[in-house]
Amino acid sequence: MTGRTLFTATEGGDQLRIELHNRSHLPFTLTCSTRHNGSPAWLELPRRYASARGAKLAATSIIGSGINWHAVPAQPAIGEGK
Repeated sequence: MTGRTLFTATEGGDQLRIELHNRSHLPFTLTCSTRHNGSPAWLELPRRYASARGAKLAATSIIGSGINWHAVPAQPAIGEGK
C-alpha cells in the first residue's frame, strides 16, 4: 500500500511517513517501519482526520510524543513540465 508521501519524520530510529491515498473514506496512512518479513507496517488514520494537519495530529497521538514532521516536496506527474 503506497501513496504520495506528504511528511516524513524519524522517531526512535524508525522512519515515519504520512501518505495520501486516492480513497475518500480513509485518505491518510501512517507508515511506520517494516515487519519481520520486510513488508511495511502501516496504520490507516481515522476518517475524522481528513486534512494533512489532522493526519499529523493523529500520528502524533498514536506515537505518543512530539514529532518533528518534514514536508516532502510534490513530485511532478509523468509528462508534466515539458
